[in-house]
Amino acid sequence: MPQISYPEYLEEDSLYVSSIGMEYDGRLARWGPGRRRIGIVHYVISGEGIFNGHKVKENQGFYIEPGLLCEYYPDGDNPWNYVWIDCSAEFAQRYVLPTVKPDENGVFVYDYQPKLLKYFERIFDRKSTVTRIEAMHFAFSVLALHTQDTEASGTQHYIRKAKSFIESSMNRKLTVCDVADAISIHDRYLYSLFVRYEGIPPKEYILMRKMETAADLLAHTELSITEIANAVGFADVYGFSRLFRQKTKLSPTAYRKTITGK
Repeated sequence: MPQISYPEYLEEDSLYVSSIGMEYDGRLARWGPGRRRIGIVHYVISGEGIFNGHKVKENQGFYIEPGLLCEYYPDGDNPWNYVWIDCSAEFAQRYVLPTVKPDENGVFVYDYQPKLLKYFERIFDRKSTVTRIEAMHFAFSVLALHTQDTEASGTQHYIRKAKSFIESSMNRKLTVCDVADAISIHDRYLYSLFVRYEGIPPKEYILMRKMETAADLLAHTELSITEIANAVGFADVYGFSRLFRQKTKLSPTAYRKTITGK
């Protein structure tokens, strides 16, 4: 069961924190689909899950914008545990959003889990109700950790730029050095960033995205296998088919038939 604190606040206030929580049973840590009138910031402590179709794992978080249609649920094999802060729409827009700086999918990286957990544990060690001012102070203290985390914010920027370049260069034969040069960092540094924050090397990420794009084209277009191979940067259709089979356990033709029946 989650541990939740409901601080005192006035509904007529435009700035307030409405709840602070820690989820211990990752299997139950799900919500939606639906919309929330408040803003919510989640920090994943362990495991992983899906937020609006995007994987979020340990040392990442996700931000729910007020009014956003959203759904999130735990990974079936490695369910997440997380902590969260619910706040008014104005507090979220004015302070949370510009501080956590989520990417276009609402996901962000953080690198201060021990400090974060200490803040939450202090809240739940209390015997008395958290006052409105104490809750605001708590939220600002958590947000202040983001401003101290210059490494995480910088690495998130590099990873975001690398992913954007990969997506825009899908039809090219792309190397890790190509990506590193495009965003002006060393290829070994790019490797370390992807392994640390994405859990896989950049070369594997590039191949994964190419195969995911190819699978999407197979399912939703009538392009030939050769055209799809070229669209994801393969001049050799046989090499493409071999890699696609390695990743999906099906040939491109068999995959298309399985998905579309054609």
